[in-house]
Amino acid sequence: MPEREAFESSLTTENIVSETPDMSSDVGASAAEAPDIARVVRDFVAGAPDDGAWIEAVTWAVNIVDETAFQILVTASDGTAFGFAARREPPEATVCDIADRLQDFVADNLRVGLPPVPGAARPATARLTADTAVWVDAETGWRCRIGDYPEEPARGSARNH
Repeated sequence: MPEREAFESSLTTENIVSETPDMSSDVGASAAEAPDIARVVRDFVAGAPDDGAWIEAVTWAVNIVDETAFQILVTASDGTAFGFAARREPPEATVCDIADRLQDFVADNLRVGLPPVPGAARPATARLTADTAVWVDAETGWRCRIGDYPEEPARGSARNH
C-alpha cells in the first residue's frame, strides 16, 4: 500500500485528514490526536432506517486549531459541506460536540433525526454526563454511551445501556 504510506507520511499534527467510510482511522502517526469520529458515525449507521449506506459517501477533514479546539469539515456525497469547531479536551467532550453537530447535519440534509430513541420517533440527544459522551432521552430516561447504540433498537420500548 504505497499510496496509504505516502498519505500517512504527509500528515502532521497540524493537519489531520480522515476520509473513512468504513469508519477506520486513516490519520497515520497523528491518530492519537484525532477525535473519535468513527464512534459517532457507528451510532448513526446503527440507528438509520435503511442500511446506513448513505454514510459511505460522507467524508470529513479534521484540523487542529490550537491546544483547545479542532476544526472539522463534513462533506456529503452531493458536495454539501459544513464546518464546526469541537473541544479537544476532554476527549469525551469532543465526541459529544461531534455527535451534536453531525446530528444537525444529518437532520438538515437527510431530513431524519438520528440516532432515534429506541421505541420512539424522536432523535436521542448528545450529552456529556459524568465525563462520558452519551445519547439520552429526557422523556423516557433512556441513555447509552455514544458508540454503543443498539444495532437493532427495541421497537416500542426503551432500552438502557
